[in-house]
Amino acid sequence: MQNPSFIPEDTEIRFITFGCEEAGLWGSRQYVSRHIDELKRLDARLLNFEVIAHPEIIILTDDVNGVKNSPEMVKSVTKAAEQAGVPFKVRPYPLGGGASDAGSFSKAGLKALSIFPCKFPQQIVSFYHQRQDTPEVLSIDPLINVLKLTLEWIRSGGE
Repeated sequence: MQNPSFIPEDTEIRFITFGCEEAGLWGSRQYVSRHIDELKRLDARLLNFEVIAHPEIIILTDDVNGVKNSPEMVKSVTKAAEQAGVPFKVRPYPLGGGASDAGSFSKAGLKALSIFPCKFPQQIVSFYHQRQDTPEVLSIDPLINVLKLTLEWIRSGGE
C-alpha cells in the first residue's frame, strides 16, 4: 500500500457492487441477510454511491420509503464532506419513497447511508434510467468530489 496512513488500524475496506437494485434491492438484501451477524460484530459501515453526476453531494438521511439512515453515519459523512471541502446538502431521499442499496443495511439496523451527487430533478429527468444514461453523462468534478469525501471519511475511521 502506498499511503497506509490514510487507513486507520483495524480497518477493513470492502468494495461491493450489488445486483438487482431496481428489482427490489435484491442483491443488497441478500448480502445483508447472509452476513448480518458478521456485519454487526464488526460494527460495519456502508457508504453507498448513487448517480455520481453533479459536483454537489446530497447526503441522504433516509432510504427505502422513509427508513432512517444512521444518524452517526450522517454526522460522520457530513464531517468528512466539510473536511474535504466538497459542496454538499443533507436531506431526505429526494424521490419521495425511493430506495438505494444502503436501505437494506439501514433497515437491518446497520450503520449505512447513500450519497446522491445528482441535480434533482433535472438530471433524473434528462437521463436517469433512460437511453441517454451512458458514460458520456459523467464528468470529472462529481467523481473527484466523491473521491475526496470518501478518502476523508476513511481517513477519519468513519467517525
